[in-house]
Amino acid sequence: MLSDSTQNKTFNQDSGTLLRHSFIYLFARGVPGVINFLAIAVYTRLLPPEEYGQYALIIAWVGLGNAVLFQWLRLGLLRFCHAIKKENRSILLATVLASF
Repeated sequence: MLSDSTQNKTFNQDSGTLLRHSFIYLFARGVPGVINFLAIAVYTRLLPPEEYGQYALIIAWVGLGNAVLFQWLRLGLLRFCHAIKKENRSILLATVLASF
């Protein structure tokens, strides 16, 4: 069993890593979300309702097409990337690139 001082050091290192990863995640997901939210305000002021409706439909279709055509590729990469050894990872990435 680890001593209390060893557990505290491990906890402090892990909590620092968790905070760093949380900040990166917040930045990577939060900034585009804020930009998109502000873009909606700009688009609704600049475009008439008919054109904004067309824009919204196009964005919805592009999102659906992205999910149908490319989501399987992302999920396959996530599933197998960590399981494959580093020397064979280039083969997996080449296969994904060829599939794309």
